[in-house]
Amino acid sequence: MVLAYYIIAVATTKMDIAILGAGPAGLGAAYKLAKRQVAGVTVVEKATAVGGLSSSFPISGIFADFGSHRLHTECRPDILADLQLILGDDLLLRKRRGRIRLQGRWLDFPLRPLNMIKKMPKHMAFGLLFHLLFSKFRKKPTENSSFSDVMMRGVGPGLCRDFYFPYARKIWGLEPEEISSIQALRRVSARSVGALLRRVLSSLGILGKSKAAYFYYPRKGYGQISEKLSVAAEESGATVLLGTEIKKIIRNEPSGFKILLSSGKGTYEINADQIWSTIPLTNLIKLLDLPVPQDVHQSLNLLESRAMILVYLAFNKEKVTDFDTHYFPEEQYSFTRVSEPKNFSGFGPIDKTILCAELPTQVNSKIWNMSDMEIGQSVIASLVIAGVLKGSEIPETQIKRLPNAYPIYKKGFEDAFYLVDHWVGSIEGLVTFGRQGLFAHNNLHHVLEMAYGAVDSLQENGMFDKENWRNHRVSFDKQVVVD
Repeated sequence: MVLAYYIIAVATTKMDIAILGAGPAGLGAAYKLAKRQVAGVTVVEKATAVGGLSSSFPISGIFADFGSHRLHTECRPDILADLQLILGDDLLLRKRRGRIRLQGRWLDFPLRPLNMIKKMPKHMAFGLLFHLLFSKFRKKPTENSSFSDVMMRGVGPGLCRDFYFPYARKIWGLEPEEISSIQALRRVSARSVGALLRRVLSSLGILGKSKAAYFYYPRKGYGQISEKLSVAAEESGATVLLGTEIKKIIRNEPSGFKILLSSGKGTYEINADQIWSTIPLTNLIKLLDLPVPQDVHQSLNLLESRAMILVYLAFNKEKVTDFDTHYFPEEQYSFTRVSEPKNFSGFGPIDKTILCAELPTQVNSKIWNMSDMEIGQSVIASLVIAGVLKGSEIPETQIKRLPNAYPIYKKGFEDAFYLVDHWVGSIEGLVTFGRQGLFAHNNLHHVLEMAYGAVDSLQENGMFDKENWRNHRVSFDKQVVVD
C-alpha cells in the first residue's frame, strides 16, 4: 500500500508552490490556498485516493478507518467552521463511549467518578491519593529526564506500574526509561493526578462542559474529511491528479525547483518557486537532488517510526458491544486498542458490524511475519479472554500492515531531529509541516493548524514570512495528543 501523496499549487502572484502530501495537512493547505484565490492549484497523488492513514475503505458495507480516529472538540473554532461548511450534515457530533480493561475490570472512558470508585482497583485508588498528598516532595524532572521520570512524578508509581508503563512498552516498544520526556509532554494529556481529577470533575460539569465527552465524526468514515477537503479545493479552482509520482526534486538556479513527475501518461516536469512538504523527512531528502551532509544522513537513521498491524473482524450481527473504543494497556494483550467503527457514526447495515484491533510492532518482528490467519486467530482468542467476544463467534478477518504508523521519541531523538529539521529549513523555499513533515505526535486538528499556519505565513507578494512561521512552529511544539 502506497502512502505518499503529492500536491502542486500555483499562486496568482505568479508564485508557483508545490505541496507534497495529500493527507489532511497537504489538502488543508491546498484548500486554504484555493480559497485565497491562488490560481492553478494542482493536486498530484501517487496513490489512487487522498487521505493517507486518514482515509477510509469499505468492509461489509461499513466505512472502516486505519485504526481508531475521531475529530476532537478541541479543534480550533475557525478550522472546525471550515470543516462544518464543507461536510455539512455529514459531520456528526457524537457522545464518546469507551472503556479501559484493567486487572480484569472495565473502567469507563472518559473517566467518570462513580464508575472509578466502583471499578478502580483499591490499591490503585489509594496510591493516587497518597501521591496527590506527597507529590510536591518528589524530585522535578530535568532536561535529561525520560518518560518514566515525568510520569512517576506526575501520577506516582502505582498508576505507572499498572497502566502507563505497560501501555508505553506496547505502543512504542521501549522501556519507559528509554523514551524521551517529550513523549510524555506531547502524548499524555493526563500526566498528573491533578489533570486526572480535572478530567473526572469536568465529566460532571463541575469545571464547565466536558469537551472529552463528545467528538465529531463523518457519516461516511474518517476519510470523508480528506475527501471533502479535496473536493472543496477542486471547486475553488484546484485540480487533483491521481496515480502521479514525484521522481526527483532539482534545485533551479538562482532560486526555485524543478520537479520530475511520472504517471501513466509518461514523465514530465514542472517548476516551483516554493515547496511545502508534508511527506516523511526521509522520503523528502531522498527526492532532493542536493548534497546531503553526513551528519544529516546519520541523524535520519535515528528518526524511527513504529509499525502497526490492523486486524479487522467482520460479524453478521448488528453490533458486538455498545462501545466505540476499548483500551487494553496490559501486556497480556498484543493489541492496545479495539474499535467498532459502526458505533462511531451510528450508520451501517443493520445486520453487519466490524471490529478493528491495533497491534503496534516493528517491521519484520515475529508478529509482523506471522500469517494473516495466525494473527487473526490470536486476536480473536484474546478478545474471548477479555469477554468482548464469545468463543463460538468466527468472524471473517482482514489484515493491514502499516510500516510507518507514528514516530518514536527515543531519548536523544531531539538532537537528531534538530539537525535534519535545521538543514531542510536552511534550503530556501522549502517548508515542512504535518505529522510526517515535523516528526510530530498529533491529531488531525493539529495538522490542520499547521496547514493553516503555513498559508498564513504566505504573504500577498508571494514571499514566505519566516518569522511568522517560526512563531507558528513554537505553538506546534505545545500541541498535546487528545486521547
